[in-house]
Amino acid sequence: MTNVEYAKALREFATALEGCDVELNLVEQTFYVSCNFPSGKEAERMASVVKGLGGKFEKHDNESDYELERVIGPLKIRVYASHESVCERVTTTETVEVTKWVCPPSILELASDAQ
Repeated sequence: MTNVEYAKALREFATALEGCDVELNLVEQTFYVSCNFPSGKEAERMASVVKGLGGKFEKHDNESDYELERVIGPLKIRVYASHESVCERVTTTETVEVTKWVCPPSILELASDAQ
């Protein structure tokens, strides 16, 4: 689905929602934008997507993905890529081996620098 088709569908939904006489019990909605492409340029793509969408994004980390999230009222936009594609894997050995993902804040900086 293209950006234009998706936006058209969202506008149609907004029109239907505004015209509905029954109060709906809607919950938060999250829109996921994947930047997992085998290009080696996932970080740059994430920065371009965030810049293109505009607004304030915040960084979130989970077990498998690096995510940039923008909140618009009850709506969330999450732009994500796997840690393997945008982060450096760092393993330290202490009493117990700890593996963590060190993700660059530079993806958000790339997006803001390019504006």
